[in-house]
Amino acid sequence: MKTNLKNRAVAATIGCVITLAGWNIFGLGSDYSNGQPANNPLWPPGLASLVNQPNRVHGFFVNSGDVFFFSGDATNFSAFLQAYSKLEGVAAHRLVLHEGVGEAKSPWDTSGQPCDWELFLDSRWGTNVVGHSSPGTNSIRALQIALAQVPDALPTLREYAGSWGIRVGFADFPSFARKLVTRADPVSSYLFDQMNTNVQMRLAALQTTNANPFEAQIFLGMELDNLIKSKSIYEPVRFAGVPLQDETRALLARKPELPGAESLSRLQLNRLLLEDAYPRELPITETSLAVRYVVEVHFWTGGKIPVDQLNIPQNVELAGECFKNFESITNGMTRAEVKKRLEMDGGLTGVSPVRFIDPKCPGFKISVEFDFKQDAADQNRAIIGKDDKVIHVSKPYLERQFMD
Repeated sequence: MKTNLKNRAVAATIGCVITLAGWNIFGLGSDYSNGQPANNPLWPPGLASLVNQPNRVHGFFVNSGDVFFFSGDATNFSAFLQAYSKLEGVAAHRLVLHEGVGEAKSPWDTSGQPCDWELFLDSRWGTNVVGHSSPGTNSIRALQIALAQVPDALPTLREYAGSWGIRVGFADFPSFARKLVTRADPVSSYLFDQMNTNVQMRLAALQTTNANPFEAQIFLGMELDNLIKSKSIYEPVRFAGVPLQDETRALLARKPELPGAESLSRLQLNRLLLEDAYPRELPITETSLAVRYVVEVHFWTGGKIPVDQLNIPQNVELAGECFKNFESITNGMTRAEVKKRLEMDGGLTGVSPVRFIDPKCPGFKISVEFDFKQDAADQNRAIIGKDDKVIHVSKPYLERQFMD
């Protein structure tokens, strides 16, 4: 299971922090075994079947991000895209194209093996959702900044982003740890009993020694992160003395109706319950915002699957470096400016619309419409002019290049 992998990664890493140069972050990570199914009960329905396909060749996780690599032919990839396009509960369906040949490897590997496509997934609280193609936005960013600001001493962190981006933070960690160890109230007593022995010992040591609190924060954050995802922490007697927010009461009264919504509702409720029980120790988060998943498919155009054999569902948007020239064409540009950036497709063409291609993005085209003049003295014959203005640009589409 993923939790066990993460625990092993923590135990093998000094201070639970590893440097991953390829991702430019500090974080926790480990490989997935190809023979071991990967799953998360909070994943959108259908995602686990995509992840655990028999042609998966490698996989790893870093903090809240999971990456899986696959190898196959055009038929395999088209079927994969069709299943991917039907996923619900994701921020967007996006196919990111890259030049060259894909390589399946973890950030800590020196070499890998060829692959044809990659599935990247991550979870975020809130609406500021970005993908793998935008590095530097990982949920562990707060940890990186804190270490960079105080390189010679590990600071008291105000926030720890959990393994899937679920914020179990500490506004006053010493006070929180003290309440757990002394079993100051029924909730603290219950939470302390749920911790493993290693975490209990670390928390207890903080009360009698000058032990560094950094590792205890990391371990406790992971324990709480796993706890609030695994089961409900609410019992009426346990929380009888805790003033509950209106939002917490509303979630307690609500019964999820959609498949998979029960896990998410329990997760949100548990997070609110912790905030209510420890208003000074745990920072208030934007709990009304749900977990949104970033799930992207990455494909390499130089691999063994020809681009012109791709069958891309209509709801899957295209992205990647090779589309930048296409995206740069906007209304108001002149015909001459467009020709400086793109090449005209071969075959028969008229004054408008005109098909344009980019050699960096093989197999894809855009159709550009121009506002052009007509010769009234010659039966309104269209006149091509270098200053004709763009009035409409299509989205990139897949089509074989025409030859002259």
